[in-house]
Amino acid sequence: MRKKREKLFSKIMMITFLVLVVIGFTVPGFLNANNESIQTSTPAEQRLCSTDADCYLSCPNGPVSAVCVQNLCQKNSCDEATLYPVLEQPISFALEINVNGSNIDLSTLVDQKNFITAFSGSKVNLFTKNLQLEQIFERLGLRFTADCLYFADKSYCTSQEMELTMLVNGQPISSSADYVPQQDDQIKITYQKIKQ
Repeated sequence: MRKKREKLFSKIMMITFLVLVVIGFTVPGFLNANNESIQTSTPAEQRLCSTDADCYLSCPNGPVSAVCVQNLCQKNSCDEATLYPVLEQPISFALEINVNGSNIDLSTLVDQKNFITAFSGSKVNLFTKNLQLEQIFERLGLRFTADCLYFADKSYCTSQEMELTMLVNGQPISSSADYVPQQDDQIKITYQKIKQ
């Protein structure tokens, strides 16, 4: 009688163990299926780029423009969301860079394949949101730090005789990395002798 109970107990334990194993393998599959249905889009593999033209997408509804930032396309598939949506109406602002009394013609610095930014004299038309001033400078081959402006293989740095300033709407800012230009901004970078 005791052996029958032990056999019955061992059969019940074996069946319980098998049920737990089956549950252990099937429940995570159901949970994962629910999580996948919640995600609306998965990011596509990043594409390298040198200009905005390299980032065009052929989508079912027609070609889609995308922005090239730091040599990476910011939209890599038709259904992927982006921080830099392309706008039909540009954000327009003024950007003047004056070195030793001479204004730099920005339109000569830009690659025409970078269509997200258009330069005419000191006027800039920006066809996307959220692009920082530093990223706009990158398109022009410029780099601005708190003390120096790097341009055309030259550096223009603050010293005892020379001063580098950047004003946005008449107010000084020290970094272009965080500033996102707004409609009708007046941005002026000046490198000149310190007035005595």
